[in-house]
Amino acid sequence: MKIPKKMKEMAIKLHKEGFTFLEISQKLHISPRTVYNLTVKEEKLKQIINPETGKNFKSQSEYLNFKTRRMINPETGRQFQSFTDYLSFRLKQRINLETGKPFGSFAEYYNYNAKRKINPETGKLFKSLTEKINYDAKQKINPETSKKFKSRRENLDFMARRRINPETDKRFNSLNEYLSFRKNQRKKKNKKISGLIQKD
Repeated sequence: MKIPKKMKEMAIKLHKEGFTFLEISQKLHISPRTVYNLTVKEEKLKQIINPETGKNFKSQSEYLNFKTRRMINPETGRQFQSFTDYLSFRLKQRINLETGKPFGSFAEYYNYNAKRKINPETGKLFKSLTEKINYDAKQKINPETSKKFKSRRENLDFMARRRINPETDKRFNSLNEYLSFRKNQRKKKNKKISGLIQKD
């Protein structure tokens, strides 16, 4: 999940004020590891100079992309284009024991792992990644009600309402509003790409 800019800023602010990783994670509803990455790890990376630009790295993403672009992809004999490109390569090195073939996608890999775990409610293996995601969502506490979320959609709606709409600088009112915003963003992006292609 991509962390909103304002949430990153809040995590850093709370960390400077002396709050622990656990306290910040509970306030912002993100994992303690994510809090660490946004605060301590991110700040350490920002002290390192990017040889390509001569300036400090701005984020972990920039640093990871830089590091992986200096590595050679054994399949092509060329450097990896990005960190995502590197992760895709690593995934292909793993074998799906159900098919005896390398994983073809991240979705296949995540689904395979989910089906190897036990559903505590049934005592049986999860049938799919979707079933596991739904189960995990219902184990989380809704801070608004102090009770567990009734469904994954309720959890997603809660998370969406904590995100900031860049166009209004206010929080989204619902999951539907957030999804509509994302849909419009994709349309704008595709339209822009289409325009660039037509110019060429």
